[in-house]
This record gives sequence, structure tokens and C-alpha cells, in this order.
Amino acid sequence: MFAKFPLSFEYYGDDIQNGKIDDVPDLTQNVEKTILAEELKLSCTNVMLQCLDSESRCIFILGTMFKADSRIAGDILGITPEAYRQRLSRIRRKMADFLREYCGAYGNGTCRCADRVNYAIQNHRISPNQLTFSAAVPAETMLEVKEAMEDIDDLSQMFSFCKSYQSPESLKEFIQKFLDSTSFSIVGNA
Repeated sequence: MFAKFPLSFEYYGDDIQNGKIDDVPDLTQNVEKTILAEELKLSCTNVMLQCLDSESRCIFILGTMFKADSRIAGDILGITPEAYRQRLSRIRRKMADFLREYCGAYGNGTCRCADRVNYAIQNHRISPNQLTFSAAVPAETMLEVKEAMEDIDDLSQMFSFCKSYQSPESLKEFIQKFLDSTSFSIVGNA
């Protein structure tokens, strides 16, 4: 979807400011509004990531979620550690500025997830019948994901040890092996 209709922070901000949220009837179909508001919050996070170009998105995820060292992240991306740090700083600032300006939960903005639920449903951003981000996951899947996450936790302990004693090339190989692992795939596809 996003490849055909790329998003931008400007477009998204304009929608937040000018969307006619008061003119929309109740479309919740008897689904609790708090559940739909949580779905919208998670969807919003995804949309903000989609507002970044693919390299910026990768840099943000490596730096913010994986907390990758700049030497390793730069090597993975084929850029210098300094360039990686500068880009990560700019991207974090861009995300923070957007949240500060528009988001009522994290900044001074007027956007409130609960107030935008019906508007989001009307515009097909969320669906009460198909909760993509906050849907209940079957117990078997949860167990599989939990075990995979424990495997990843075990690997992270190994990563801490390797960081001190292995060369950046070994760490790069370790990270690549981790990203290609079954455990990472299970968690990523859950």
C-alpha cells in the first residue's frame, strides 16, 4: 500500500490538523473504543515509520530498537559511523518534533487516539472487524513467540560478550545471522 501511496510527515500532519473528526458517526460496531484507540495508536506508530524513507526507517530501527553501535550499524548500511550517528540524530529529532507538534499523548498536540477512532475507521486505517496490531493472538502462537523471544534474549547475552571481544566484522556476521534466524522470523511475523 505505502509503495503506491507514499506518506510524508507533512501529509500526515495535515490530516491530523484538518480531518473532520466531529462529522463522523459511530462506526465502532460495538467494539470497545479503548481497544480501537490502542489499535489506532499502534497503527499511527507504523504510519510514522512509513513516513520515513527506507534507509531512514532502517537507521531509526537499528538505533532506537536494536540500540546498535554506530560502527556496526554504519558497516551494515555501508556508511561511516559518523554519518550513521548524524542521520540517526536527525531522524530521531524529526520523529520527536512530529510527536511534540501533533500527538496529545506524547506532546502538546491536539490529536487524541480515542477522538479519532471513527475517523480512522471511515478512512480505512483501522477496522473493528480486523484488529491488525492489537488482535488477540492464539495461545499456541504466543507460546511459540515467547520461546523465540527467550532464544533472542539468550543471543543478546552472547552479543554483549561478543561486543567487547570480537572484531566489528564478526559482530556484523553475528547480527546478519541473527536477522536471518528462525527465532527472529517468528517474532517478526507474529
